[in-house]
Amino acid sequence: MRRSLEKGKSRTIARVRCWSVRIVVIGAGLVGAATAGRLAAGGHRVTLIDAATPGSGTSGATFAWINANEKVPRDYFDLNVAGMAAHRDGPWLHRTGRLQWAPSDSDAERRALAEKDDRLRAWGYRVESLTAAAARRLEPDVAVPGGVEVSFYPDEGFVWPAVYLAHLLDAAIAAGAAVRAHAPVVRFHTAGGRVAGAELASGDRLDADVFVCCCGRWTQEVAALAGAHVPLAPADDGSPVFGLLGLTSPVPATIRRVVASPAVNVRPDGAGRLLLHAVDLDGAAQLDPARSAELLRRAGGLVPRAEGAGLDAVRVVARALPADGRTIAGWTPGAGGLYVLVTHSGVTLAPALAELAAAEIAGDRDEPALRAFRPRRFASP
Repeated sequence: MRRSLEKGKSRTIARVRCWSVRIVVIGAGLVGAATAGRLAAGGHRVTLIDAATPGSGTSGATFAWINANEKVPRDYFDLNVAGMAAHRDGPWLHRTGRLQWAPSDSDAERRALAEKDDRLRAWGYRVESLTAAAARRLEPDVAVPGGVEVSFYPDEGFVWPAVYLAHLLDAAIAAGAAVRAHAPVVRFHTAGGRVAGAELASGDRLDADVFVCCCGRWTQEVAALAGAHVPLAPADDGSPVFGLLGLTSPVPATIRRVVASPAVNVRPDGAGRLLLHAVDLDGAAQLDPARSAELLRRAGGLVPRAEGAGLDAVRVVARALPADGRTIAGWTPGAGGLYVLVTHSGVTLAPALAELAAAEIAGDRDEPALRAFRPRRFASP
């Protein structure tokens, strides 16, 4: 009986400890804010900090397409499908689907699109084949060329990142999280082989049981302060790390969903404006006026009513792209107490990663969905 009571007592103590974890989340973008909110909702003492202001990194400049469309291999696809499913309805989320077609004069690109759609269908992803006329009925202001076959992905969509981030921060604060801006980490302090404190540029020190690095493009540098190796793709000129986004002035056109044409991708961004992106115009580390002008020209070809519009904003974005292109999620080897979350698919994955990571961080669980994405894959043999 005594042994049984002692066993029950130890379980109670373990439960109390679990529910009183001190956690510092570093990086107040979408992934960091979602993770902080999830942990705070679980009853933990959470402080969310950012080197600048919330959303001032990649989360504040993203095409914000919710999808698992081109995600391979299968485990990465499945993770992104889980991310899509984890999003909750709100004024920030638009599940209006996505249209895509290949150029009619390229057999290779049409075959590639058809093969991708066959793979997606085999994996249970919804794909519909539309005629050009049917696609124009969905988007009357888009110049879908006659004769092309259009792929429609009805479960995809996009978010307005600023609105979504505001919701996540409000939820985290309501759950008890403290939020600090302009609080860059300059060094970590360790004790017993674990990260025990983060020193800020201000000189303040934040002590915690767990530190969660959600620093996006700056993950490699921040993790290195703790002696952890979390490699991201190099930010060299010409690298896929750099993306070009353009925001048009208001145009007299109604676009409801993401449209991916061979020349340019567009989606609505509110107040009559369109957000523009073209993969082949990415790569420049600095703004290039010629690329910006070309982006706008292509938009006028796809949406005739946008012809003559200007660019209200244009920005080069440094993406959070892990060295092998795949999400990194888990405890870092050699730096006990440091958990890392970084991914190129941050908008899609934020709510799912927050849920899975919170279960691992505070519940001492190993989530199968994250096993293929551990930081230890980069450890030296």
